[in-house]
Amino acid sequence: MRRVMSVAGTVAAAGMFAILAASPASAANGMLLLNGEPHRNPSGCLEMEPGTFVDNQTNQIAHIHLEPDCDGDVIAVVFPDQADYADGFSLFIR
Repeated sequence: MRRVMSVAGTVAAAGMFAILAASPASAANGMLLLNGEPHRNPSGCLEMEPGTFVDNQTNQIAHIHLEPDCDGDVIAVVFPDQADYADGFSLFIR
C-alpha cells in the first residue's frame, strides 16, 4: 500500500510541475515610457516612431525592430533601468 501511495504522490508532483512549467510567461514588471507615455507591465509588440525616447523601467530587455509589427531586424536594445533614443518602428518586450 505504501508503494502505491508513493507512486501516486510522485505522479501528482510530476503533473503539477508540468502544469507550472507550461504556464505562459508574464508581462515585464515595471513601467516602459515611450516619449513619456507610460505603459505599465508591458508585454508584446508596441508600435513607435523613429526617434522615440525609450525609458525602460522594467525588468526585461526592450528589443527595437527596424519594421512595424516587430518585423525586420532587431537594431537596438534598451536594457532594464536604461533609456535611449531608438530609430525603429516597433518595440518588443516580454
